[in-house]
Amino acid sequence: MAYHRPRHLHLRRIYLHHAHKLRQTKVIKSVPLLHKKEIVDVSIRQFCSAAKARFEKCSNFDSKRQFLLEHIEKVVYQKYKVMIRGSVPIKLRTYADPDQTSEASKIPFRIEGAVDVYMLHRGPRIKHEIDGRLKAWGCGGREKLSPEAMKIIRSKDLSLATR
Repeated sequence: MAYHRPRHLHLRRIYLHHAHKLRQTKVIKSVPLLHKKEIVDVSIRQFCSAAKARFEKCSNFDSKRQFLLEHIEKVVYQKYKVMIRGSVPIKLRTYADPDQTSEASKIPFRIEGAVDVYMLHRGPRIKHEIDGRLKAWGCGGREKLSPEAMKIIRSKDLSLATR
């Protein structure tokens, strides 16, 4: 049996075309109600109002952290640019269990922003306290040195002056 390259390529194209159409129809069947604007709008409004009410109840760091873990999937930092990714659950009545959400019943969102560099660097600089050990070791300027360290420095200065 001889191998015919043009026939093989033609059959491969037909197969790939049918596979693509099959995948496309499967995706369209999995999200039929997402094309209805009313359902999407209502779901987004409900999600936003519930998220706002819940965030206002968060009072400490742990509760805010838990809120962000549940609502945000990924945060990307690139220099001074920030991108937040997440998804809004859509309540579909066609499923038997409305509380159970699938990947098809979520709408992804992406929020992009930038850190204002001027606002970041304009505040007063925090000056850290001087560690007492540094003074004892002879660091931090001659006026802040211990008397023993000053004697050593003076003796070195005198020995250099006599040479």
